[in-house]
Amino acid sequence: MNRSQLFLGLLVFIAMFCSCSGHRDEAASSQAISADSVIEPAKMVLILSDVHVVEAALVLERNEGIQKTDNSAFYYREIFEKYHITRNRYDQSLAYYRQDPEFFSNMYGEVIRNLEERQNRLKK
Repeated sequence: MNRSQLFLGLLVFIAMFCSCSGHRDEAASSQAISADSVIEPAKMVLILSDVHVVEAALVLERNEGIQKTDNSAFYYREIFEKYHITRNRYDQSLAYYRQDPEFFSNMYGEVIRNLEERQNRLKK
């Protein structure tokens, strides 16, 4: 997977993520999410990195006509098992971090660095 394909996949995922966020009452959301139940930032960076790799792979499969069924549920389940989390905890943590756009942006800087490191290791 070249850099432009990875970047394209990342952009597609971010666009899908933003479009699916819906219009929730932020005050109600912040009260419902306990900081104690949030996945710690370093682990969340790794999880988001894996999510973006999966999303990019799914986009490429669809674009190349390879994918016959929707494998996303399987891949997400594998990610959640790998990090010993539930889908609900992931979703709540994502909502929690999105409440602070500056912190979330910095976290995504780490995600991008992580993905670039993975790509560089694959090139070697």
